[in-house]
Amino acid sequence: MRLTYLTFLFAFFGLLLNCNNTKLKESEPQKAVKQTEIKEIFSLVKPVNKPEEPLYTTLYNGYSISIQSDSSHQELIFKKGNVEIKKTLKFYYENPEIVFHLYKSDLDNIIILIEGRDYYGSNLGVYYIGSKTNKIIEIDDSLNYTQDNPETKGFKFPKAEIIKKDDELKCKFFLGNKLLSDKTYDIPTIEKTSSSKKDIIADANQSTTPSDLKGTWAVICENELTELEINKNEGYLSLYDFNAIYINLKVEKVSNKNEYLLKYASLASQQDYYKENLKIIDEEISKDKVIGKLILQKNGKAELQWTGLYNMKKQKLEFVGNDFLLIKENGGKTPLILEPCK
Repeated sequence: MRLTYLTFLFAFFGLLLNCNNTKLKESEPQKAVKQTEIKEIFSLVKPVNKPEEPLYTTLYNGYSISIQSDSSHQELIFKKGNVEIKKTLKFYYENPEIVFHLYKSDLDNIIILIEGRDYYGSNLGVYYIGSKTNKIIEIDDSLNYTQDNPETKGFKFPKAEIIKKDDELKCKFFLGNKLLSDKTYDIPTIEKTSSSKKDIIADANQSTTPSDLKGTWAVICENELTELEINKNEGYLSLYDFNAIYINLKVEKVSNKNEYLLKYASLASQQDYYKENLKIIDEEISKDKVIGKLILQKNGKAELQWTGLYNMKKQKLEFVGNDFLLIKENGGKTPLILEPCK
């Protein structure tokens, strides 16, 4: 009887100790699981054919790239197996020769570089295709470069070092050993900006009324050299820092909305400090297309949805991204929220 009692007592205390340990484990804070950063390195894929006009179709193992052109626009065509993806391009690659460069990561994400090649200088566009979305995203079409005495030093071809970390693309572009560009692109932001531009184009077809808006806005009001000033139907904008470009604006109010469309009116002033950097030739810039939309907020601030100036001769947008002074001053971040300045 005594043995049975002791056995029961040990079993009871063992059960009690086990319950207490379980409660202690349950009450212990759970350690946060650190997410592993995904890093992709893109490698150049060599074509298996020699492209020819007019489509410049370039074949790879499992992929093909071509471009369809007419007098007004171009369409990029990318084929992956039985899947065909198309993208109407904002920039028109009209140089004598069009060359594609295909870069691919281990996760099957794709970067396409389109080179509008001339013997002395070329345009370069960057396009991203995610393996899961099958959608072409126009990353940057504003890159360009010139050859350095190709007759004596030889013709050099562009090359790229591309790394993707989560949603960011880090791109370095070289011509020989010369660094042409070192930029980081945020893919979701570019997608959102692209959608905003479509909205602005749609707004351009809406009815507008004369602007009654007066005020000055800036990223940093203390810096009086970089600001947006509006006086009813007219405006003044700090555009570009390298050649100190300032432009005059036409301002229109979107009917029944607290929103204002901005259009290029004329060149206010510019310098010739850097010949290789952007400049404005007044008659080449469209005065009809919307270059941005200002949306007033209840707290007095304003969101500037920037599109860029449309160069009719080059058939492309200019002064976009960090080439627009206010975005550059904002650290390249969008949306661009401006402070009201007194």
